[in-house]
Amino acid sequence: MANAREIQSRMKSIKDTMKITNAMYMISSTKMRQAKKKLTDSEPYFYGLQGEISRILRLLHHAGRFG
Repeated sequence: MANAREIQSRMKSIKDTMKITNAMYMISSTKMRQAKKKLTDSEPYFYGLQGEISRILRLLHHAGRFG
């Protein structure tokens, strides 16, 4: 049977692990929030570029130079 000192040591170890896990969760949450913001900020550029490429391809197709 484990004595009181061993039990206290295990409890401290569990608490330390919980602190580390919580810190990792907070870091990953921050990184996810930053990634979502970058995605949101880049969407107008992406859709604008996509539209221009579609327009160019459509013009090339109508001019008989593509497809």
